[in-house]
Amino acid sequence: MLALLACLFAFGLFDHSLWGSTDAREGSMIADMFRSGSWVTPLMNGKPFLEKPPLLHWTGLALCHVFGGLSEGLLRLPAALYGFGAVLLAYLFGRQMGRERAGLAAAFMCGTSLLYAEYSKIVLTDAAAAFAVMLSLFLFWRAWASGRVSAYGLFIVVSALGFYAKGLIGPGLVWVSVTAFLFVRGKWKRAVVLGLIFVPVFALVVAPWAAALFREGGRDFLRVAFWDNQFGRFLSFGGEDLPADPYRVHKEPVTFYLRELPLRLLPWFLLIPSALVHWYRRGTAFRAELHVFLRVSLVAMAAVLHVSTAKVACYALPLFPIVFLMTAVWMEDASRAWSMARTPRYVWIGLAVCVLGLGWTVKGEWPAAGHVQAVLLGGVCVLITRMAAGRLLAATGVLLVAVLAAAGLAVPIALAVPAASACVLAPGRLAAGVSVVLALLLLAATGWLARQVWLTCRGGARAEAFLWLPPGVAALFMLAGAMLMPAYDHQRTFKPLAELAACEKAGGRRIALASTKNEYIGALTFYLGARIETFESQDARSIRSYLFEGGEPSGVIVLTKHLGAITNTFGARPFRVLKADHDGYKCDYFRLLAAEPPRGAEEPRMNANERE
Repeated sequence: MLALLACLFAFGLFDHSLWGSTDAREGSMIADMFRSGSWVTPLMNGKPFLEKPPLLHWTGLALCHVFGGLSEGLLRLPAALYGFGAVLLAYLFGRQMGRERAGLAAAFMCGTSLLYAEYSKIVLTDAAAAFAVMLSLFLFWRAWASGRVSAYGLFIVVSALGFYAKGLIGPGLVWVSVTAFLFVRGKWKRAVVLGLIFVPVFALVVAPWAAALFREGGRDFLRVAFWDNQFGRFLSFGGEDLPADPYRVHKEPVTFYLRELPLRLLPWFLLIPSALVHWYRRGTAFRAELHVFLRVSLVAMAAVLHVSTAKVACYALPLFPIVFLMTAVWMEDASRAWSMARTPRYVWIGLAVCVLGLGWTVKGEWPAAGHVQAVLLGGVCVLITRMAAGRLLAATGVLLVAVLAAAGLAVPIALAVPAASACVLAPGRLAAGVSVVLALLLLAATGWLARQVWLTCRGGARAEAFLWLPPGVAALFMLAGAMLMPAYDHQRTFKPLAELAACEKAGGRRIALASTKNEYIGALTFYLGARIETFESQDARSIRSYLFEGGEPSGVIVLTKHLGAITNTFGARPFRVLKADHDGYKCDYFRLLAAEPPRGAEEPRMNANERE
């Protein structure tokens, strides 16, 4: 099963190009550092980018040096390794409490939840932060359980090193949890002593990077790395002289996580409210030392995230392994004490009202819409806890089967619909054929898994059935992803655009980009293998000057939606409009304006509509 878990995190790393803003931004930073030989300062198109400490970048650089080159998969591999490490620690926590099967189920549930699955497959620091927090908590627990004072040394060092994963938030979450637990257990003196030891250790751990930053950029680098991007995100500052990022980024109300996380915890969300109620209710059976430590840690970390003025759903990723461990342990107990008791009518009515209300507020643009969503989701959570555990488990199983079956039907149905079949066939008939075969396998495997769970439940081994459900879902999750990947990557790839720019550049043309958006800069610099000059997206004057006044063949990549406004300023100057030979919508975002054809190159055909 651990091999299947490793496959879950390895899946989706090497089979597609750079997609979203984080993949392109952070991936291009690692590529820039690799090409320039820089290990100290993360670089974005040659410029320092000190928003986060560089553990993820260092890991990616190390992998690229080991394997002797750059690839999208190598850039995504560090996040997958850290994500896998965090859920593996949840499994080890389960073993510590004598719940090995529940720990394994928790690892698969966490790995297949929407938010965690996404962020363990993209180039971003949040999976590294989750691993650093979980590893520190696990080492503290081992030291506490051993009763040896010397055992805390490794915990202190590792918690300090957690700074390099995502900044102060990593050690902050760990030490808030540990301090709260020690105070609950009446060991406040130990909390004070450990904290006093941690401060100089933390300073020693961070000092080498700080010294290297000072050598490269002086006090400005230190201010940005250790003040602007650490405290600015978690405290509220005023003053127009302060930088917009990070001081004014992600400022969300206290209800933000209650509004955002339920959907990000799918497909397992229905189980979580009841699990947390059973863990935290008066008279709970979870009273052992490890149970108390996990309960206190979850509350302490959630409190820090809610108090912070900077809120993003992915900031809560370190909480996921603990939440799913609690859910899996509760699921094991609830399935043994199976009950399909009648759910009160008011619960069904209340759920219907809350769901309708959520649907109404999703598109709400008025200021209170977010707060209403949070209140309604809170109501949904309360009503869910009023449902019998057996019904919740059964509903989750039915939901999973329905979603996986719908995914299996998606490709065959799409081929029968002319408007949708073009998307499936776009990557080629061979890729479409493979997707159809995988869709049929997914339908057959989903039916087999549903039948096995049903037969095992009828045989009385309900705990076994529901604890093996998450690994089964993980296997089907990978099958569904492989089925959809060719069509999805065809639409989202930037590679054909970069290949067009590289072809023009090889012909002697200098190339610039009319955008300052990191997503576009990152994708182009990664695939071009070089840095690129940029302008504001609608800066027609600079674009015109670059194209016609440089004295050499020039080209500028512009957003298609700005094409007319920009070219109308060119007057009678000759130019061409080039488009990537690709029908994906990401490539269609852009056109390449060429002031004159490369010397010795064949004049491409002009699209009259685009010229206008």
